Amino acid sequence: MTNGSARRGFELRELRLCGPGQVPGSLVFASGLNVIEGASDTGKSYALSCIDFVMGAGTPPEEIPQARLYDVAYLCIQAADGQCYTLKRALVGGKIGLFRGRIDDALGADDEWEVLGETTNAKESVSGFLLGLCGLDGSRVRKNDSGTTQEASFRVLSKALLVDEERIIAKRSPLYGSQNTGNTAAASTIRMLLTGVDDSGIVQPEDPKTSAGRLAGRKEAIEGLLERDQAALDELLENMDVTPEVVAELEANLRELGELSSTALADLRAAESKRGKLVNQQREQRGRLDELDGMLARASLLVAHYESDLLRLEAMGESSYLLQMYGDKSCDYCGAEPEYQRHADTHAPESTLQAAQAEAAKVQRLRAELRVAADQLSTEQRVLAASLREIDAAIQGISEEIEVALAPKVRATANELRAIQGSYGAFVRVGQLRAQIGSLKSQMLDLDATPDKGEKLKFIKLTANTMSDVCSRIRALLIAWRVADDITVAFDEKSADLVVNGRKRTSHGKGVRAIMCAGYVIGLMQELLGENTGHPGFVVLDTPLNPYKEADADDDGEVATSVKDAFYRNLCSSSALGQMVVFENVAPPADVQASCNHVHFSRSSAGRYGFLPVSMRP
Repeated sequence: MTNGSARRGFELRELRLCGPGQVPGSLVFASGLNVIEGASDTGKSYALSCIDFVMGAGTPPEEIPQARLYDVAYLCIQAADGQCYTLKRALVGGKIGLFRGRIDDALGADDEWEVLGETTNAKESVSGFLLGLCGLDGSRVRKNDSGTTQEASFRVLSKALLVDEERIIAKRSPLYGSQNTGNTAAASTIRMLLTGVDDSGIVQPEDPKTSAGRLAGRKEAIEGLLERDQAALDELLENMDVTPEVVAELEANLRELGELSSTALADLRAAESKRGKLVNQQREQRGRLDELDGMLARASLLVAHYESDLLRLEAMGESSYLLQMYGDKSCDYCGAEPEYQRHADTHAPESTLQAAQAEAAKVQRLRAELRVAADQLSTEQRVLAASLREIDAAIQGISEEIEVALAPKVRATANELRAIQGSYGAFVRVGQLRAQIGSLKSQMLDLDATPDKGEKLKFIKLTANTMSDVCSRIRALLIAWRVADDITVAFDEKSADLVVNGRKRTSHGKGVRAIMCAGYVIGLMQELLGENTGHPGFVVLDTPLNPYKEADADDDGEVATSVKDAFYRNLCSSSALGQMVVFENVAPPADVQASCNHVHFSRSSAGRYGFLPVSMRP
């Protein structure tokens, strides 16, 4: 993850609760400082819980009688690029709806809602969506000392954004939740924001439970193999009567028979190869003989055709000769007198005779050539027939040799080998089983040995050096709020909390813890916004001032208001350094009220009663 130049993150714009037939309860937020203050039991803490719940918190807001007729909470946020989004969630729980626009536009657009899962593991989750607005989607953070990583989660980051009235005075780091689980992921998330580098480069180690299960499985498998091989060895030794002398004789016989078998098999393969070549040659010559038979049959037909042509030509010649002998006389067929005969339409008998004689000479020449070719084909046919008889005889001889001599010899040597190997194989198998059993026992010893824990893995953590600039901002805030005239602020790596003037924050009273907690989360936000590495850009605090009480300023015991006024005035002047939403029981000074988004809950008929536009009386 790198620090980009474009501003990222988002701010809150409106929280609205709706119910059938009810007037919506709404809180509108502006950039910079927002102060929602007033009497207790007016819905301030409930509003913060609703914000957290719509953003994916697992626990619904604590049920209060005044909200029983409201069923859906809407939260409008505005991204750094100006785009507004509306999230909605039923107050009883379930998935979260996403609309790309403001709440008023979303209420009439039932078909345009996208569904987001409430858990980080969901394919499309509200955590992934919100982290995407911060440029943190796809980031990974380390979640334990073994180096296992997880996807960055908005729920983890939200601990440093949304601080309710219990956590603001809790004796634990504001970065952490109420449980000890998740502390490493929370610290890794803040380190990622401060450095701009996530933990995706960490090579994932094998889970210890998985490793132990795999080891147990291997042991069980080896024990099964040992039991099987030992049983087979015992059975062989019980039935085997082979002595070392017999083994030596068997080995000599095996070598001799092996050589004989190899020679016999080679002879058999050579004979089969020779027979295969002869069979191919036989097939080719038979094919040629079939071709010759066809060609000679066609030649015989052609000779007959030539003979017929010669007879026809001879008849034509004789007819022409006879016509020449007639001269001028009456026609023998029709009786026509010479003067009525059409001599112009007839061919001259002498030309017809010459043509017939020429055609006959040509046919005789072709017949002579055909006879020569037929003689050549007949000669080739006789040669091929003789060769084919020789090949048939050779194939017959090789086949007889294979069936009578070679194949029986191969079978005989193979049978002798199998007979000897039956006895010798048991001896060899005993040696193999003993070697295999020894190897398995060695593997079992290795698995039973205490594994070397190796060097403890070390990772870059959230350190005092990394938090030094944040501590400087926190110090400046606490001085500006007049918590002390001069102050030192350091970071305790073990607790991920502050050490102020050499004293842990958690060792102070709840009022000091609350104001220091406010300084912690606001200073962190201001520093991260300056780095632009993914902080959303807002914090929500519940009663950071209410528990705080200064030392008596006058003899009459009146409580001074210097910290309260300085706190509000500083935040009002720091509006450009992020959005701050403060739910308080104490009102800001009049000049701050005029300069910030100030909402007063009166819990009376004068002014606005509370968050919900109904009586909040019990």
